[in-house]
Amino acid sequence: MSATFLSLLYYIFTAIGGGLTTLVDRLKLERAWLINGFNIAFILVFASSWKFVVIALVYGLCVGMAGRILATTVLVRRGKVYTLALAAVVALLLMVKYALPLPILGQTLIASLGITEWIGLSYMTFKSVIFLSYCKNTPNADLRWREIIAFLLFFPSLVAGPVGRYVPFKDDLRSPVEQRPRFGIDDLIRMCVGVIKIQILANLALYWGPEAMMTAGQNDTLSGIIALNAHIAYFYLDFSGYCDIAITSAKLVGIRVPENFNYPFMARNIREFWTRWHISVTNCFRDFIFFPLMSFFTKLGWRPYPIFCQSLALFVTFFLMGIWHGDTLQWLFYGLYHGIGISLHQVADGLIGRHRPVLRKRLADSLVWRILGIATTIEFVAFGMYFTLPANLQLWVEGAILR
Repeated sequence: MSATFLSLLYYIFTAIGGGLTTLVDRLKLERAWLINGFNIAFILVFASSWKFVVIALVYGLCVGMAGRILATTVLVRRGKVYTLALAAVVALLLMVKYALPLPILGQTLIASLGITEWIGLSYMTFKSVIFLSYCKNTPNADLRWREIIAFLLFFPSLVAGPVGRYVPFKDDLRSPVEQRPRFGIDDLIRMCVGVIKIQILANLALYWGPEAMMTAGQNDTLSGIIALNAHIAYFYLDFSGYCDIAITSAKLVGIRVPENFNYPFMARNIREFWTRWHISVTNCFRDFIFFPLMSFFTKLGWRPYPIFCQSLALFVTFFLMGIWHGDTLQWLFYGLYHGIGISLHQVADGLIGRHRPVLRKRLADSLVWRILGIATTIEFVAFGMYFTLPANLQLWVEGAILR
């Protein structure tokens, strides 16, 4: 099936979900069952193999069981149980991504997974960590299997995000009709804008991308720079378009999903960029990697060196983010690239703030400096897309820019 047909099928699918939600409300039935039905139907329609339904349900049941154990475990042992559960969740993701042996699940079952399922499992991992963290911090939590599965497999955000948090999702599921988010005309417009981004604008960006430029025989430096900028534009338009649709589709079934982009190309530096780009995932890495690392460094007695601690924590966080994004060295280098960039920015900003606070304030208030910062950030991010390209396009970019 073509991408256009699949997209159309997805829009119809979510519209039906919204209509059935209204019917369920009138019949006073529980929406969690309806959402789970749509979750399974969504996987069956869009996944490359029905086996992913089995994997997803077994995965959800295991995570739910771990959460129930966590919520009822005595405080002394809760940390150990939480660590063990996190290790199991992350280990499974790494095994699938890096094709490591899986004797328990069976290599044949995992080998049938395609890119859609691979991405879906990545997002399910984040949701699992969020859910387990909630269980760890909420003794004797009121956990319901249907709500846990609905959260982990929530179809609008299964393969493109955003990554929501468990408590708001649970609250929306249990809230009365009058307190739920409403799908209005603004949401319909946003959904249409998302479709335009994906089907028209993103495809237009491809005409200026590396592959198109290489095919056209454009081998000069300017073409290489334009191609990288077009490539990041394509990523943004395609990704943010799907997020627009996911956020508004979730409203159709009465669920709030967090924003994932906030004008990222208006960021003045690379650190600000990552507070505006892929926000839900960035926040997960911040909460579950960066903050724990900072706490660990404090325990080591490194508190007197805040700039060093923050820079090191940021570097490790983005290194791990690169590993999460893909299963090749290219994505690892992508993470290192951003890790080095944001760490250097943190060091420079910290030193200027400590030794030249007046200069720092003047630069922050300067319109020229702001414009320069935005332009520099855009180009830094665009050049980082080099690492995400296939080998033949990387060679073309190297030849064009270094010519």
